[in-house]
Amino acid sequence: MKQSLFFPSVFVSSAIALSVPQAAWSQLPPIVQITELRLEGTAEGLALVITTADGSPPQFFETRSDNTLVIDLLDAQLSLPGGGKEFFQQNPVPGITSITIKQQYRIGVLISIVGEEGVPLAQISTTSSGIAVNLPDTGTEAIAGNIDPSTSPEGAITPSDPENPLSTIPTPSIPGEDPQAPPQQPTGPEELPEVVVTAEPDDPPPDPGQTPEPAPEPRPRPLEARTYTPNPDPNVNRDGSSNLETPQKVDQIPEEIIEDRADRTVGEALENISGVTSGRSPTSSIALTPIIRGFESTNILRNGMRDDTQRFFGGITTNLERIEVLKGPASIMFGQGNLGGTVNLVTKVPQPESLFSFEFRSGENELYRPEVDVTGPLNEDGSLSYRLAASFETGKTFKDFEIIDERVLMAPSFRWDISDRTQMIVEAEYIKERTRGIAPELPAVGTVVRNPNEDFEGPYRN
Repeated sequence: MKQSLFFPSVFVSSAIALSVPQAAWSQLPPIVQITELRLEGTAEGLALVITTADGSPPQFFETRSDNTLVIDLLDAQLSLPGGGKEFFQQNPVPGITSITIKQQYRIGVLISIVGEEGVPLAQISTTSSGIAVNLPDTGTEAIAGNIDPSTSPEGAITPSDPENPLSTIPTPSIPGEDPQAPPQQPTGPEELPEVVVTAEPDDPPPDPGQTPEPAPEPRPRPLEARTYTPNPDPNVNRDGSSNLETPQKVDQIPEEIIEDRADRTVGEALENISGVTSGRSPTSSIALTPIIRGFESTNILRNGMRDDTQRFFGGITTNLERIEVLKGPASIMFGQGNLGGTVNLVTKVPQPESLFSFEFRSGENELYRPEVDVTGPLNEDGSLSYRLAASFETGKTFKDFEIIDERVLMAPSFRWDISDRTQMIVEAEYIKERTRGIAPELPAVGTVVRNPNEDFEGPYRN
């Protein structure tokens, strides 16, 4: 069988800002406005009364850490008459060291209650005007009766009327602010003072009359420094979203893995991903019909664009920068496809820095495979660059009646950086393959069919 194919392609990419309104999938809860904070003495100790504008209680949850009880009001926002966003009260009752209330974010109020000997016990209940946080004065158990002022520590809050333990206690104030002073209304935007920082640079500037020293030549990265970190922005998404923002599983095979494993075909490289096999085609074939999650996939992309010809001739790794596999259905991005997933082949692009690489590989069964990769700029500013990736392969296999006579690939490409946001890439691929008797995977004799010699037939036969 003799196959020869030539693939020209032109890619024009440009960053265009689009504004897409997000659909309202669910109705967000309304923001609860807190209009008043009040401390009231009770027979058990203290009550923090939180009053809201419409009387609805905010959503909350409690956490405990060391001696601190933290109450997080999720959908609340401070809207007090004085415009305060943080309040503090020290030693309100015996057993409680401090109470802090502050606006955590634009939405969300944080209440921190610090105990003296342990986490304060608190009972949160809803009221007709909001919620109330009831605290005993010992921090560990509730004591009935009024608080004795003579035994209260300095700064403790006690009921003003012993006969009425629910007498109102003055509201907490902002630290550093006179509680008797009337609240000041903002008159305009606050102007921050100018700050000038003077410091000496670590490296003094060079003398204008001195010849600068030449930059050291870059040293090759050692083998132990190579990393298999995937690209954070996979090309298969086509919308610029990162791996963390993609609701589906995206696996990547970077160029470092392909080189270290010496994978010659995409089928061999797909062995690195769980749940993916080369399917009915052998791993040594350049035909690409992978099986993903049990489904044979025909969704083969080239640089994020659908290209059905890659199913027959896209399996050579010479011109591939990485391989991306998106698991699961993706018809919303790529149209009609299979349930298993999508394979995206990302090709090498020209670089403005000069680079030359040559590799020669030989192995058993008369395998010989030279490979060359060269790239560099075409002008001084590097806006025009080129790249050429080529390989030649010939050899045999251990299977009878199967010979790979020759496999040739040449992939020239040119890149034009029109602006910072627009570039044009023109690339072409020439593939020629001549094989005979390719059979998928292991032979029948010696595997599912008993071999009288108890061994594979061929060059390894005794």
